[in-house]
Amino acid sequence: MMSRGPSLSGPVVAVLGVLLALPLVELAVRVTGLAPDLRFIDVTNDESTVYRRSENPILGFELKPDWRDDHADLARSYPSTNSSGQRDVERTLQKPPGVTRILVLGASVVEGVGIRDLSDTITQRLENRLGSGTEVLNFGVSAYCTRAKVELLRVKGLAFDPDVVVLFVTQNDFRNFNYAAFRLGSARSRPPAVDFAYRHSAAFRALAVRLDWFEYRTDVDPEGVNHEAIGENNVVDGFRLFAELARQQGFRPIVAIWPRFTDDSVEDPAPLPGTDRLVFEELADANGIASFRFSPGFREEWRLAGGPEGARRRFTIGDRVHPNPYGARVAADILAAELPGARPVGSAREPAPAAVELARRLGGELPGASGAADQRRDVNTGNELLAQGRLDEAIAAYRAAVEAEPRLAEAHHNLGVALRSRGDLPDALREFLIAVQLEPELAEGHRNVGVTLLQLGRANDARRPLERALSLAPEDELTRRALAEALAASGTEPGPADPRPGSTR
Repeated sequence: MMSRGPSLSGPVVAVLGVLLALPLVELAVRVTGLAPDLRFIDVTNDESTVYRRSENPILGFELKPDWRDDHADLARSYPSTNSSGQRDVERTLQKPPGVTRILVLGASVVEGVGIRDLSDTITQRLENRLGSGTEVLNFGVSAYCTRAKVELLRVKGLAFDPDVVVLFVTQNDFRNFNYAAFRLGSARSRPPAVDFAYRHSAAFRALAVRLDWFEYRTDVDPEGVNHEAIGENNVVDGFRLFAELARQQGFRPIVAIWPRFTDDSVEDPAPLPGTDRLVFEELADANGIASFRFSPGFREEWRLAGGPEGARRRFTIGDRVHPNPYGARVAADILAAELPGARPVGSAREPAPAAVELARRLGGELPGASGAADQRRDVNTGNELLAQGRLDEAIAAYRAAVEAEPRLAEAHHNLGVALRSRGDLPDALREFLIAVQLEPELAEGHRNVGVTLLQLGRANDARRPLERALSLAPEDELTRRALAEALAASGTEPGPADPRPGSTR
């Protein structure tokens, strides 16, 4: 009887089976399209912006420390940040003896979008108004929701030992992720073999993103990861944590409710149905936190100022939300008067179910729900590619966003910028016109309509959109120069100057 050779063991058979199956798995993943597009991971650190990716998933991004930019556009970049990574003067971690520290949490309103001089921001105006013995720390970061603002306080702000913490909230707080307006580069260092596998194996790429191996998913879908970390009702959770931190650390909390400015009114955000009470007021009260509205003070200032100028133009940079230097001064005056109302956190109760439900629903209605994150990624990717000069790829990304959501004004506008950069002026003009039709208050869109008309040799037609842009953003020097060029080219005499905040016109 012949003897048999050694049989293959079970583990060896299993390994061979896996090796034989891998090509089939790879083929299946490629055919089904389960792996993400490589373009979403092919990003580098953006040296043109003051923001960088944060390792904290709730924050998502943060300001770079010791930033300097003499040509800052006041949206993606500012002239400077301090060594702690805040848009503020330099601060010592240890509070100086005899000094009262007020820390102000917020998003772009506090950060100072559209304001060039640091001395014109709300926090610096307030510090100057309160005088020596008081420091007012600017902890504003654009696009942060309530939960992220409180997280920034927890991980960074508490180390500065604040006596009072002011939490600015706006309508945008309800969205359950931090709405970055551009893609941020990744500084992650991964083993070369891992990066090779990611780039060349669709199966590995699909698993790496799904399971967040080596933080690939964080790079591919930062908004999705941020949304998961923040949760489904960030305002409710943020207020609860704010009160908890106040009890633990002993600071006095107060919620400052920022309004929306139109030509005809100063409007408070998110009232509870059938009442004059706001969602923010109910949630603050339920957590034992004092709160106040800015709106009465702005309405009174508007009444005293008189004249035909609407609240939007008088108090904001033209976009209904962000204060101009005059609006920041008024806000600082109102805040100074309300600060004595900050008190130690009181006893808590369950908030009204209607407030909790409305906060949750408002969060679901804003970008971040359903397919909007995909459109956001396309716009973000287009922005990054445009910054790199990769125009054809940027245009493709913007067109994907427009196809998915034809009413997304930002996608149309940025598509116009990319098309104009490529020299396609008629197509660019069409996209700019769609953008301002969808968002009539988009000052930059009206400016680009006018500038493109100028480039097409239509100086007479350029005047009206440029005048509209200047009425929306009176401080915009680019618009002012373009309008002067249009007037000179058309031989038209300039009309009377647009009234500015504080003027008597």
